[in-house]
Amino acid sequence: EPPSAGFIVQLFVVPALIVAAVIGVYLLFGRLASTQVDWRERVVDLRHSNPHTRWRGANGLAQLLQGASAQQRLASASGAATDATPLSRDPELAAELTAALTAELRRPESDEDHRQLLEFLVKAVAWMDQPDAVLPVLRSAASVDRPDWLRQQSLIAIGMVLGRAHERGIPVNDTPTTTDLIEFTRVDSGVLRHLATYALGFSTQPPAQERLL
Repeated sequence: EPPSAGFIVQLFVVPALIVAAVIGVYLLFGRLASTQVDWRERVVDLRHSNPHTRWRGANGLAQLLQGASAQQRLASASGAATDATPLSRDPELAAELTAALTAELRRPESDEDHRQLLEFLVKAVAWMDQPDAVLPVLRSAASVDRPDWLRQQSLIAIGMVLGRAHERGIPVNDTPTTTDLIEFTRVDSGVLRHLATYALGFSTQPPAQERLL
C-alpha cells in the first residue's frame, strides 16, 4: 500500500523544517556574536603601530558602523522591534573610540597619515549616539589650539550627534557644548561660524536661542 501524503509530510517535511529552524537560529546568533568580535578586533587593529593594519581596522570599522546605521534606519522605518543594542549606542564601543581619538590628539605627529587617522576617528565618533561620552572629546578636538581643518571636522561631528538626538525627540542641552558653540559664532572664520550656528540650532537652551536671534 503506497504511503499517504500526510505520512510523507510527517516523515520528511516536518523534520526538515525543524532542522532548518535550528540551523537558522544558530546562524543568527553566530552572526551576532561575530559582529561583536569584529568591532573589537577592528579597534585593536586601529591602535596598531603598523599603518597598514591600522587602516585595515579603520576600513572594517567604518563598514560596520555604516551597515549598522543602515539596519537601524530600516528597522525604524518598518517599525520592527529589536532587542539588540544598536552599534551606535554601544557604550563600550563609544568608550573605545573616544579613548582612541583622545590618544591620537595627544600625539605630536603632524604628517598626512596622522591627519587622515584623526579625520576618520572624528567621523567614527560622530556615528555614536552617546552624547555624554563623545561630546567632551569632540569639544577638545575643536579647541582653539587645533588646526582649522580639525576644528571643522569636529564641529560637523558635533552637529551630527546633536542632530540625531533632536530627531529622536531627546535634544541634548549640554551647557559646555552650547557655550563653546556660541564662542565659535564669534570667530573670524566664516566656515566655523556657519557650522557652529547649524549645530546651535539643535539646542533649546535660552543662551543658544538668544544668540541665534
